[in-house]
Amino acid sequence: MNIKVTLDKFKNHNKPTKSETSIISNRIACNENIIDLQIEEFANYLVQPNGFTWSPTVFKGNFRRNNEWENQQLFGLDFDNGITLEEVIDRCNKYNIKPVFAYSTFSSVNNNKFRLAFVNNHIIEDYRVRTLIQLALMNLFPECDKSCKDASRLYLEVKKLFMPIMNQLLMYQH
Repeated sequence: MNIKVTLDKFKNHNKPTKSETSIISNRIACNENIIDLQIEEFANYLVQPNGFTWSPTVFKGNFRRNNEWENQQLFGLDFDNGITLEEVIDRCNKYNIKPVFAYSTFSSVNNNKFRLAFVNNHIIEDYRVRTLIQLALMNLFPECDKSCKDASRLYLEVKKLFMPIMNQLLMYQH
């Protein structure tokens, strides 16, 4: 399955500073940064040595703002504390929702900070539907970062993909 997301064109090998993140924020919304890739291929763009910042949103204009949201197919949840990846996967299995990949963040120590990505079968073009999906995911995982509800959210590059988990999760897609 191909997905459309916004992907920065510059690699990062360390967590960007606030000023670097501001620069990324200003350039990422350009139409030239919209990519259409297989999920597995996209995930490889995020992990080192690539390390690209991404947004699940395709923006209408050249600004990364919620009112510039055009569509979305991928949804992310960010976990900084309070729950382990294993607990999240168990809850996903309980509710029969299938994340497409998981990864640890640059600030993660022993994989205590991680993200999960979920894909919808269709591109969402109604902002209200997008918001309902994101809030439903956040309701199932109240431990996630509350700023995930922001449609223009940036997700920084990956320290490490959870490949064994990713393979397990991808098996559920069949």
